[in-house]
Amino acid sequence: SKQAVEVTIHDLWATLAAPHRDSTTGVGFILPVILLVIKWSVERVFTTQYPQLFSTRTRAPGTKANSIENQLGRQLIEYINIICMLLLDPDCNYAHFSVLDSSPK
Repeated sequence: SKQAVEVTIHDLWATLAAPHRDSTTGVGFILPVILLVIKWSVERVFTTQYPQLFSTRTRAPGTKANSIENQLGRQLIEYINIICMLLLDPDCNYAHFSVLDSSPK
C-alpha cells in the first residue's frame, strides 16, 4: 500500500541520514548532497525509462511538441522536489548547502 511505501522510504532515509546528523558538515553538506543525488537519480530513472516522452531532441527546436516535452520535464522536476520535500525533508533543512551559505565571522 501507499502508506507502507512511505514508511519504508522514511525508514531508509532515517538509516542513511543518521550517521550524518550530528556534525555540521553532515547536516550542511553531506545530507544535501545525498538528497540532491536522490532527486537526480529519480529524474534519471524517468527520463531513461521514457525517453520519447522527455526527449527534446526528437523534434525541431521551437515546435509545439518540443515545448510540451520541456514542460513535462519541468513538471517532473517539480513533482520530484515536492515528493522529496514531503517525505525526506519537511523542514527544508537539506534544500540548500548551509555550509556554503555561512561564513566564519
